[in-house]
Amino acid sequence: MKTKQCSRCRKVRPVTQFPRKTSDLSGYASQCRRCKHKSYIKRNAIQKISTTWRELGITWEWYEAKLEEQDGCCAICHRRPKNTFSIRLHVDHDHGTNKPRGLLCGNCNMQLGWLERRLDSVVEYLDQYDG
Repeated sequence: MKTKQCSRCRKVRPVTQFPRKTSDLSGYASQCRRCKHKSYIKRNAIQKISTTWRELGITWEWYEAKLEEQDGCCAICHRRPKNTFSIRLHVDHDHGTNKPRGLLCGNCNMQLGWLERRLDSVVEYLDQYDG
């Protein structure tokens, strides 16, 4: 398996962990997907999410630690966001206590929100048929 060293974190990773870049001689970007994702979030998303994060008591350090802990993947489906330049992992939080739980992809975040609103109804329905 071919490997390449990331110019940002300096870790040697398989080339599959680097975005394709045809203008580069190697055919891959100089930074690994994780570093590209981190730099994208820092550059473009901080202003948009800072108000919400402030309300939840989340810091950039917490986000980075959670991202590292989850290996850059969604806490539910364990997949990385497909396009690291337009999709980031969302901070999931308990709406009752406002405590952050983990990082989720957009799809899992939406499904979890839907499920939380309907869970009582689902349990009630299943209890009707529990023998």
